Amino acid sequence: MINNQYLQTVKSIKQQIINARFAIDKIANKELLFLYYNIGSTISVKVQKEKWGSKTIEKLSTDLQQELKGLRGFSATNLKYMRLFYEEWKPYFRERSSKNEFSQLSTDQLETDQNSISQSITDKLQSVNNTNSPLLTDEFYEYTLSIS
Repeated sequence: MINNQYLQTVKSIKQQIINARFAIDKIANKELLFLYYNIGSTISVKVQKEKWGSKTIEKLSTDLQQELKGLRGFSATNLKYMRLFYEEWKPYFRERSSKNEFSQLSTDQLETDQNSISQSITDKLQSVNNTNSPLLTDEFYEYTLSIS
């Protein structure tokens, strides 16, 4: 017979797993949005300064897929959407000194010693969720983290 205390332990561990997965999903979504924003920025600048057109973006998509075998989600159409995403959301970003600041922010916060226990990782993930990036306006941060 399984006692009540054991069932509570199972429920507690289950909730920890669910919370950790949710935190990781939020970080992954945030990083993907920043990646799309940065790619969109690059393409937007190239379109304006170097007069890139649809054919160049199609070639870029093909070349990326050749360079990174199995790459999905970077069709010419999606690259154009990334450009539109950047152009639409650009007003919500504060100026940044380098493009690497976006992905480096979360990566730095997730680093941990090899000897650390998983709870410290969960704590760090939760701190990422509760920390506003200095690169974003509050409005953009709120919208970004509300996306599932």
